[in-house]
Amino acid sequence: MKQKVETDPDKIQIGDLKKIYVQVGDRVHIIPIPHSEVCMHMKVAGRLDMMVELVSIRSAQLINPDGTIFSAPIGIGEAGFYCDCKGIYYYGKEC
Repeated sequence: MKQKVETDPDKIQIGDLKKIYVQVGDRVHIIPIPHSEVCMHMKVAGRLDMMVELVSIRSAQLINPDGTIFSAPIGIGEAGFYCDCKGIYYYGKEC
């Protein structure tokens, strides 16, 4: 199930979001791309125009604005996804 979560980058930042659940295969707009070590190394941290797809329970894929794949998959935590105590994946923060 492909899911696209639309957000307005001028109004919503990741710290403002509540927990949003995702499944493997979902493609979401995480704003901004996290300032994780990997994203900073790839020089995409803080970008507002990229999508992130949860490709497996361990990896996520950054997607360029034109829909092309950016680099190799990265760890879910590096991409801004987390897993709660029930094994459900999400991004954002606790309610």
